[in-house]
Amino acid sequence: MIGPYINVETPNVARITINPSGKIVSFVVLTRTITISMKPKISEEEAIDIALSKFAKLTIPRESIPIKLSIEYMAPNKQMLTWIVEIKDNSLKLEDYPFLDFQIGGIVITDANTGEVLQVSEWR
Repeated sequence: MIGPYINVETPNVARITINPSGKIVSFVVLTRTITISMKPKISEEEAIDIALSKFAKLTIPRESIPIKLSIEYMAPNKQMLTWIVEIKDNSLKLEDYPFLDFQIGGIVITDANTGEVLQVSEWR
C-alpha cells in the first residue's frame, strides 16, 4: 500500500507568479509519482527521541518540537520517507539579546523506516 496521503509532504510543487496588477505571469507545476509506501515504520515519538539524541545538551519540551513526515530525494531518483524534526532551544530569548541573530538547535532528517539519521544541520 502506498497511501494514505494525509499529512505527508511530497515533492510535488506548483509555483505561480503574479504581477502587481494581478495578472498571472508564469505557472509551473512539478509532479512526481510517489513510488514508495507512505506508512512509516518508525513512530513520531521514536523520531523525536533520535533527533533529541543529536542535541543531547539542549533541554527542549517534547510538545514544542515540530515534526513532519516527508518524501525526500536523499540520492538521485531515490524517494525516501523521512521524518524531519526541528530542534530549537527557545530558552534564549532573542529579544533580550538584540546583537545575536542566531538560534541554537537544528534539523534532523531520519529515515522513517529504519531510524537511520540521514542528515543533521546545526544552527549556531
